[in-house]
Amino acid sequence: MEPTISVIMPVRNCAEFVGQAIESILAQSFTDFELIIVDDGSTDDTGYKIKQYADPRISIYGVEYKKLSFGAAMAINMGIAKAKGKYIARQDGDDYSLPNRFEKQFEYLENNFSCKAVGTCMALADGGGRIYDTVQPFGYVAKYDLVKFWPCVAHPTIMMRSHVFDDVGLYDETIDYCEDYDLWMRITEYYGGGAIQNLPEIQYVKREHDKTNTAKGKRNGLISLYNEMVLLKSKIRTKRNEL
Repeated sequence: MEPTISVIMPVRNCAEFVGQAIESILAQSFTDFELIIVDDGSTDDTGYKIKQYADPRISIYGVEYKKLSFGAAMAINMGIAKAKGKYIARQDGDDYSLPNRFEKQFEYLENNFSCKAVGTCMALADGGGRIYDTVQPFGYVAKYDLVKFWPCVAHPTIMMRSHVFDDVGLYDETIDYCEDYDLWMRITEYYGGGAIQNLPEIQYVKREHDKTNTAKGKRNGLISLYNEMVLLKSKIRTKRNEL
């Protein structure tokens, strides 16, 4: 029997935290899932740590590191290709989910068919686990929101219908740090506003440490550039319509 939810967890050099990430999935109140871990060329003890878990719902795959592999997109796409679930959920290897996350998101998607992807609010923790802030995205996400505000979607909190990838395509592997942002744009363009929604409660804890902060700085710069391109494209389309 196929699992209802396929959880995709790309990991790379997160040995210190990956155990807590895995255990937070195994502790979910909703238990009908598979956990697909894709190790994207870790050089620390991450590979050893993930192999310590014998739960039959866990599958582990490895990606040979390639110079042209940008960010986690290739690893996520590999996980999606292996997934069998009706829904695809994300989880990062250095964060953790709260116990009722999957149950809440599953119920929401089952009862709101117009919603194709649902995220949650999340807490931010430092490397030592101290929670110091929260991220509370909008309930409904329109394309305009993606251009004007950030963050509208907390990527690792997302759960979506698996058929979305058939409709809009997989993550773009040529995009560095903004692969999720590009996907949200394609989803809102294809389905319209409200296709992406967020639950109002915190169901995820994101850990901010030295590696994530470095990536965050690069990501923010790329998001600004991406916003400028989207706005220019919108202006060109408007101008054409006026002619």
